[in-house]
Order: sequence, then C-alpha cells, then structure tokens
Amino acid sequence: MEPPHHGADRAAAVGGRRKRLVARDRDARRAARDRPRALLARRDLCRRRRRRHTADGERHPEVTELEKLFGLRGRVAVVTGASAGLGVEFADALASAGASVAVLARRRERVETVAAELAQRHGVDTLAVEADVSDPESSRRAFERIGRDLGGVDILVNNAGLAPTGRAEKQWPEAWRQTIDVNLTGLFHCCLLAAEAMRRGGRGGRIINISSIFGKLGSSLFRVAAYSASKGGVETLTRQLAVEWAADAIT
Repeated sequence: MEPPHHGADRAAAVGGRRKRLVARDRDARRAARDRPRALLARRDLCRRRRRRHTADGERHPEVTELEKLFGLRGRVAVVTGASAGLGVEFADALASAGASVAVLARRRERVETVAAELAQRHGVDTLAVEADVSDPESSRRAFERIGRDLGGVDILVNNAGLAPTGRAEKQWPEAWRQTIDVNLTGLFHCCLLAAEAMRRGGRGGRIINISSIFGKLGSSLFRVAAYSASKGGVETLTRQLAVEWAADAIT
C-alpha cells in the first residue's frame, strides 16, 4: 500500500499538469482570436508603407519580396463590368497588387466612384471609363482613352455580362441577341482591342475571360439558355485565342 504522502504528491502533480494544459489551451485560443487582428494590422501597415513620398512629392515604391514575385507595379489592367459585384473585386485585387486599373462599365457615376475608392485605398493610378462593350465604337474609344491616359494595356479582365432568365422559347430573339452581344461578341471585340494594345507594348499580356459552370452543363432549375450558350462560346473562344496568340506572349 502506498504511503499517504505519496498519493498527495501524485495528486498535486496531476493538478499542476492539468493547470498547465488549461493555461496552454487558453493561450492558444487567445492567439487564434488575435491572429486575424494582427494580420489585418500588418496588411494595413504594408499598404501605408507601399508608397513613400519625398519632399518634392515624388513617389518611391517600397518593393517587398512578395511583390517582386507577384506584384503588378508598372502594369495596366482593364476590368469590364467593373461598376459592381465581381468586377469591383477583380479591380480591387489588381490594384492591391500595384497595377494601374481602368474600370469600365456603362454607369459613369458608379465607375467614377469605384476608381476614386481604388486610388485612395491602394495609392495607384486609376481611370473611370464609361463604355458599352456591346457597342464596337464605344469599346474602341474606351481602349484608345486607356492607352492614351494610362500608357497601354497589359491585363484584360472580361467580366461584363448579362444573365436573363426564363424559358428558352421566351428568350428569342431580344434576350438572346442582347446576351450574345455583351457576353460573347463584346468580349471578343475587347480581346481584339486589348491584344492590339499588348502587341504595341511589346511585352505581351494576359487576358482573363470570366465564364460560368453554365458554359459546361444545363440546368432544370436555372433557365438561362442564352447565358449558357454565351459562356460555352467564351470557353472555346478563349482556348482558341490562347493558341493563336501564344507566339505574341498573349495568353
């Protein structure tokens, strides 16, 4: 039989171990809770340090190792359909990486607001462009202005799109025509205009065409015949252009 004081020592040891485990668990929970705050604080600090100003107002970028690998300083990006939703998020991501961004959409006041917010938040050059991608002349003028004001085009994100719903037979002809004009024909024309600018720049570029799962399959729940057809066209067109323009470093 174990002496009484040995049992007390064992109980004390177990109790001490339990307290240490509880303390360790508490510290881990506290660290997990504080980590998002620390990350946000570090992100804000990086943004504040992104550009320094000398006495004469000249801006000097501070380039981190991460920015050397993934940064887009000196590049010009164009985002269509950038007045709301995903278009704004795409533009914000590009601006956060240091790119100059042209936000393009039909709603002039909205793109002006988006462009101003991006410039203030990320300290990059932005340009608000009112344009309708279904109108070839409107798109041509938009890209001419972007080239003149921002110096060229390195990245195009074709995001503008329509998605009318309803039975297939009800989408002919008006909804079908409008959807194809914006989602496919307008997208193709923007690709052509961007590729022309990229060739003039002499360093190639990147074209990102936004598609959808509905470009691959049908749905009895969502009746989007025109939208599905347009996105299926976007996917095959994108593959074809990538093959044709690879020699120009446009992919």
